[in-house]
Amino acid sequence: MPENKVVSHSNDSPWTSAGCLISRRPFWVCCGLFLFFWIYRSQYYSGDGDQLSRMVEAGIWMVQTELASHAIFQIVYQLLSPYGWDGLKVINLVSCLAGALSIWVLLKFNRDFIPADPLWALGLFASSGLALFCNGHTEYYTLFLITLFYYGYAGVGYLRGRFSMLHVSLAFSAGVWMHLGILFALPSLFLLLWLKRSWSDASPLLTGLSFVVLAYVIKTFHTLLGFHVQGLSPSDNFIPLFSDPGGGRFYTMFTWGHLADMVYAWTMRSWIFWPAIVWAAGREGWRSLLQPERLFLLAYTLCFTLFTLTWHPNLGIHQDWDLFAIEAAPCLLLLLTYLPSFLDDRFRRYALAIPILASMLIMFSSIRQEAHFERRGYGSVAFEFTQAINCNVTFNGHKKEESPLFDRKDLIDFPALVVQLQNRQDPVSEFLRTRLSAKTNRMVDEEGEKDPVSDSLQKSLIRDLNRILAGPAIYDAQRFDRIAIPPDIRKMTDQDSTKKEQIMLNRLLLETAYPSVFVESRKHVLIRAIREGVYSLKIIDTTNFRVHDLFVNIVPQLTTQIPLLIEEKEQQVHSP
Repeated sequence: MPENKVVSHSNDSPWTSAGCLISRRPFWVCCGLFLFFWIYRSQYYSGDGDQLSRMVEAGIWMVQTELASHAIFQIVYQLLSPYGWDGLKVINLVSCLAGALSIWVLLKFNRDFIPADPLWALGLFASSGLALFCNGHTEYYTLFLITLFYYGYAGVGYLRGRFSMLHVSLAFSAGVWMHLGILFALPSLFLLLWLKRSWSDASPLLTGLSFVVLAYVIKTFHTLLGFHVQGLSPSDNFIPLFSDPGGGRFYTMFTWGHLADMVYAWTMRSWIFWPAIVWAAGREGWRSLLQPERLFLLAYTLCFTLFTLTWHPNLGIHQDWDLFAIEAAPCLLLLLTYLPSFLDDRFRRYALAIPILASMLIMFSSIRQEAHFERRGYGSVAFEFTQAINCNVTFNGHKKEESPLFDRKDLIDFPALVVQLQNRQDPVSEFLRTRLSAKTNRMVDEEGEKDPVSDSLQKSLIRDLNRILAGPAIYDAQRFDRIAIPPDIRKMTDQDSTKKEQIMLNRLLLETAYPSVFVESRKHVLIRAIREGVYSLKIIDTTNFRVHDLFVNIVPQLTTQIPLLIEEKEQQVHSP
């Protein structure tokens, strides 16, 4: 029976103080990394990110190839959407948390199985495209990354007698629920039985895989089961060998375009891992790859290498590189088993450290670029009028809308609001007084007619008003009987609405009841603006804007300009 442990090396290089800290406090280190990821969270839609964000906001709970991943996004969205979080921000949060958790699993693998300074493992991770998964990446792959690392960790733990085969099989099944792509690595799971020669473990292996069968049933027969699973990515998307009769592929297998894309994908996931593995295996002897743990990790990696060579990037490799970067996860685990041999020698340490640092700078540059600090909170808007589409408004920004809740800039006349609440001369003010907290009511009564209103009362009012917005519907026919409610808002009161739509309706009603107090959100004005214009005008105006300013300044200007443009065009049409 072959020896189950990787040959250990004496590690004469002292651990750095940072490495000691990482080893002793991996949880707190990952918390710090989460804060870093959140600060540098991506404001750029990668891959299917834009569509994914809209699916989350549309309330879709499952996607066929990423069943659990999308469900996690939806759960978090349901929890945070009442507080103004949109789909992009929710995906950012989940990806940042998943990135920190992935690193925690990686550090645990290093601590339990590799006698080396964990700072090297962290540096290798940061030098690869996996680092870009962690800064709020707008795809499923960061959640998938947790299970990729953990399956490798569980597999090595099984060979060392720390975990049962059921544990490993369940880890693999969890990966299937996160992303069906891990099915390419199924041969590596069965390889574990052969490496340990423990054939009695076949039964728990198959028991764990029953959850894979459950995922297949849900994906395939969801209609019969009475719920909907949305399709997104094709389950069969292989590159044709010699010809593409359907014409839906960028290239066939043996073409220069395919080679160029594979080289780009390789450099994006890591241009260090494979050369370092080849160098280390050459030094130790190629038979070192036949040690059970390394053979398992090598098979695990090569399964995904096969995937990267045969799968077609439907969005183009520059958008879909992240799908091909998953090969770097098992490849990194394999490289870590050779890490002690690099640290035995000063030359090899420097030979590894220099490309790591260079690649880390490249990855940080990409992270910094995707963070868009200079445009965070901004977007761009293009207005185009054509014959086919009356008025098309396209947003190309990072926030499609602001939170429907109030903040200080939304209340332009605090003293007027306080006076109306004190007087209680209309049903809406009387209603609000019954919903304000006892502390806020007391402050309103004590405030008198001060101008400006005290800072503490402003904070209390905003907090209570937002609580009222997030509560049940405030509309009541008798309560709003004296108020001229615009037809489009009145129509909304008769319709079923989501939680977020209900909050927006409550806000619109308060804005209508107190027109001099609140800044009008202009959502309904935008809808009317889109429907105006029937002539063939070709006008594109692109500008930077804050989302709040769009509805306060830009849309009112448009509602004035559009009729003038139409009138001008009409005169041109009818002029002799």
